[in-house]
Amino acid sequence: HHGNMTIGQICHSSGAVATCCPRPPLPAPDDKSLYCWMVSMSNGVEPVLTRDHYKSKHSIFACDAWSVYSDGDLSPVPAVNMGEFDSGWASWGSWKNTGVFLKAWDAVFHEGKWVLHGWTVKVDPDTVWFPTRLQWHLKSYGSHDLVYVRNAGAAFLGPIEVFSAGTVERLASRMKQDCPYFGESGEDGWIGDCLKVLKIEMKQDQALLTNDRNPAACNNGWVVAFHPFKTLDVYGQCFGIASTAH
Repeated sequence: HHGNMTIGQICHSSGAVATCCPRPPLPAPDDKSLYCWMVSMSNGVEPVLTRDHYKSKHSIFACDAWSVYSDGDLSPVPAVNMGEFDSGWASWGSWKNTGVFLKAWDAVFHEGKWVLHGWTVKVDPDTVWFPTRLQWHLKSYGSHDLVYVRNAGAAFLGPIEVFSAGTVERLASRMKQDCPYFGESGEDGWIGDCLKVLKIEMKQDQALLTNDRNPAACNNGWVVAFHPFKTLDVYGQCFGIASTAH
């Protein structure tokens, strides 16, 4: 049962009819299962990467459950088509993609898959990452804790974002009214501000993300994610180096 969700319920709509059922309780506090999602454009470099991840069962496709949100056809990848992405180029030289991610979060809440898993992870298609490593990093946190795990450093970066089920529950009930979108920020800046407003505790993880486009920087067996790798060639190099690193 998933679809149009009201708080405390998960609804499945077929056409004009929505059937709702009570939302299941959150998973056990020690649940480390992962629901992972990404937004992938249907043209440019992203669909090439996303299709390859799907074929290889890498990235989000190695998680316990996953969703892909797109602006068009990604076949053979099963994706939710969210319609046209209206993002545009922002003044600071990055995509103004918050509107797209507001839509995507809405779809995450509506689909309701998150509620069956201890942790929800949003990643970008050009992020090389290892779900099993992330589970090790989450050992000291409970899925009911109001926490999110982020990269170390000043800014909350979007290549990988990690949220407990308790945090997603709060986002689902309050994001719309408490986190208005002002139009001039990237998605990671906006979600970072939103989490502050909702009093979600930030946990910095020094080894969550390495931001370096040189595949040689992927030579680490404990770091969860490496970014950005925008072609199959460099993505594959990084994945290979990271997979065999100690």
